[in-house]
Amino acid sequence: MAAVIALFFQFGDDPAPTQAATAEAPRTIRSFHALAEQLAAIPTSDSDLPVAGTKGYREVSADSGDVSTEVPLEWFDISTTNWLNDDNKTIGAAIISSPRIDGLYDGYATPGVFIGASPAVVPPADLLAARTERRSTNCRRAGEGAFDGEGFTGRYALWARCGPGDMAILDLAANDAELKGTLAVHIRLASRGDVEAGRRVLTSLDADLRSVFPDVGSVSPGFLID
Repeated sequence: MAAVIALFFQFGDDPAPTQAATAEAPRTIRSFHALAEQLAAIPTSDSDLPVAGTKGYREVSADSGDVSTEVPLEWFDISTTNWLNDDNKTIGAAIISSPRIDGLYDGYATPGVFIGASPAVVPPADLLAARTERRSTNCRRAGEGAFDGEGFTGRYALWARCGPGDMAILDLAANDAELKGTLAVHIRLASRGDVEAGRRVLTSLDADLRSVFPDVGSVSPGFLID
């Protein structure tokens, strides 16, 4: 499972670009709830995929560190082991939840969430840079800007029409406003049936970087980028 969480946002191959355009989100967002509403507003497929959350939700916590969120029971494939870098060094805590974690690395069809929390300081813009370059060939930009709330400051990017399934994606990278650690969030919605799940994941997110591997030491700013 270590390979699953080795890198931030290393989900998906590169299917052909699709056509779409959506309105820009506000430049600055100040709460996870407001960010969830922006994600929910992105058009996605109206397919008959299962509605996530119909069976209920469960709280999931990382094995190490005070990081938790609520995920739909339909996203039953869960990893809560450490966040590792390319050198197999623990750099923080991680949560991954999806109907099939392997599917997150196989194109743009599988919904799910990745949350990583580390005491290492990584500039949010640097954290998103590689993903932005790659997303631009597979998705259409739906919004980007600053995030300043919930005790974090950073950057977010919203993407629409990703891959043939018209997936919606959120990438968020932020530093703890007090402790200067790093929070990374990646959410994929495969259909309208995943919208409420996306809201729940974000609005229930709780991350206290004071408890996440305080002895991690110095880490290269590029450790989260593929």
